[in-house]
Amino acid sequence: MKNLLPRTAGLFLVVLVVSCQQPATSTGTQTQVLDSAAFSIALSNGSVYVGGEFWTGTQWESCYWVDGQLVDTYGTAALSISVSKGTVYAGGQAGGIPCYWVSTSLYTLDGASYADGITGEVRSIDASGASVKSVGIDHAAVNQHTYYPWEATIWTQTSPSGLSPTVPGSANSICDYAGTYYVAGQFFDGTNSVWLPYVWNSANQTTTTLPGGLGTAYSIYVDGSGIYACGQIFDGKWWKPCYWTNTTMTRLAGTGNQNASANSVTVDSGTVYTAGDWYDGTNWNPCYWAGTARTDLPGSSPDTFVSSVAVINGTVYCAGYYYDGSKYVACYWAGANRNDLPGITVTTTKGAKGLSVARPKPFNGESAGFHDGGAGGSRRAR
Repeated sequence: MKNLLPRTAGLFLVVLVVSCQQPATSTGTQTQVLDSAAFSIALSNGSVYVGGEFWTGTQWESCYWVDGQLVDTYGTAALSISVSKGTVYAGGQAGGIPCYWVSTSLYTLDGASYADGITGEVRSIDASGASVKSVGIDHAAVNQHTYYPWEATIWTQTSPSGLSPTVPGSANSICDYAGTYYVAGQFFDGTNSVWLPYVWNSANQTTTTLPGGLGTAYSIYVDGSGIYACGQIFDGKWWKPCYWTNTTMTRLAGTGNQNASANSVTVDSGTVYTAGDWYDGTNWNPCYWAGTARTDLPGSSPDTFVSSVAVINGTVYCAGYYYDGSKYVACYWAGANRNDLPGITVTTTKGAKGLSVARPKPFNGESAGFHDGGAGGSRRAR
């Protein structure tokens, strides 16, 4: 699937691969459920909202689910979802253009154009404030960053601005607290040629490098008790999950000699919750951490990914996907219960081979946490 995990670095274009169907060996038809993936979860007024995408048989298409019902938004991927006053806001990309949706209405976002027409994507959206704020990556101005052509970008409604000072890298998550916007991501230190995690805030326009060295911050949550971010750091051989409270890093349990990642963070009743996955040498295992205590979830597979976490009334909700042996299945977990989300069902000729799908790759592996390095390869979607 996406080949989420190509686990490679560098610029990537969206690539979709479908195998040719073979001649039927029997007559009649059969139904087939196609692939889907979930990237974000939101809880509102007793309903569960999940943003993601599904495979149509010819292309990946953006969508979100409301209590398990699929809503097609006719883009490419909905990577983030926010619900405000009963209205759904989803951010992502449509044909390589950063965008967001209000319900199903599409708003494309202004930005620089790359030579092949690709401009970037929205990775996180927050509609809780006076205006819609979203962050992600946008193609940098020509020759602005000779070593890295993407720039962390924040959009207010549809108007872009680079973080100040300019951050060559990615903005992965945004959170509004008391009118100040906080952003977490990864920037490229051109002097030392390393990727470092950061937090930025709109009040004093400062970028704070988080401790731990080579790594990235994927998610941010802010309340009156502090600024919380989570992600992964590289220990010289393996990628390790962690979260930061302000600038203090807390390591999380994965496996001692394998990769793991914390992909989303929230705080409830004073407890820090992070969600992610860890590799056991064969399968990726979905999980969440309450503090530093890990709870494993059902759905281990060669390509399982947990993308988002939310907590309400003491129940932990996570979103992601897993591979069932023939396709990728979007899902969310409520506590330890996995709830599969529907893709679409197509009718094929009996005896024909099923569709073989290669997931679209992110525009830039490094900004999304991909670092090619054999055993040290990072695992993070988008």
